[in-house]
Amino acid sequence: MSYALTDEQLEIQALVRRVARERVAQRADEIDRTAEYPQDMYDLLRELGLFTVPFPAEYGGTGSMLSAAVAVEEFGRVCYNTAYLLLVQWLPFSAILAGGSLEQQRRFLPGLASGALRGAFSTTEPQSGSDVSGIRTRARKVDDSYRITGSKIWCTNAAVSDFVLVAAKTGEGDALGSINLFIVERGTKGFQVGRKEDKMGARGVPSSPLFLDDVLVPADNRLGPEGRGFKIVMEAFNKSRPLIAARAIGLAQGAIDHSSAFIQGRRAFGQQVSDFQGVRWMLADMAIQT
Repeated sequence: MSYALTDEQLEIQALVRRVARERVAQRADEIDRTAEYPQDMYDLLRELGLFTVPFPAEYGGTGSMLSAAVAVEEFGRVCYNTAYLLLVQWLPFSAILAGGSLEQQRRFLPGLASGALRGAFSTTEPQSGSDVSGIRTRARKVDDSYRITGSKIWCTNAAVSDFVLVAAKTGEGDALGSINLFIVERGTKGFQVGRKEDKMGARGVPSSPLFLDDVLVPADNRLGPEGRGFKIVMEAFNKSRPLIAARAIGLAQGAIDHSSAFIQGRRAFGQQVSDFQGVRWMLADMAIQT
């Protein structure tokens, strides 16, 4: 088994690395400092066709999560927010691909792949984060629709999204796994995106609370059979975890890059800081662990 990148993956890596250094790096500080959504970076990703990378070939993608991880790592190396734009686009894609009907896939996947649509994914509530089974938002069946009532926190990208995948309890009981994801589209009556959080980092991509007050959603917007959406949520999370890890590796490599540049440009006690063996050991240790 080969663990080397393929020629196609090397081409993606080279492209993203060049674009990251030439067009993204100079914007990174400003994006996080101003906490303004980086529309120019989003447009750049669309222009390069990078939103399509993990999508199946029929949507113009490579079908490779490794290729997606390579792209996220390279952007994360210079700008956390730009890497985040890819990640938040791909999470709803994974859920719809894993559990959506053919009609739902036709409606939403082409737009997510091209960047014409933006999505968000919402499970977290004040009392339950990674404990998806503990959510309290409720979806009650009404004829051929559902009425959703509840609230969410820390929904990243919701403020700019065309739709949000909202996790809610379904059925009459309170079984731990009886949940579904619902496609809640922007402008739906009773659906409100709250004020964006003032975060310490990743400030360019907004995270917001959601409020759902008797929101009426067509049954056609439910992903998967009623009460059996837990596996779809977990599948979407599983698909995203390598990408989150790749972003962390990119951040670590970026820290090494900044540290290396600093010690080579700084002088102390009549010599460059990079000439001190103890400091060089620290940089070597950082590189080994990344």
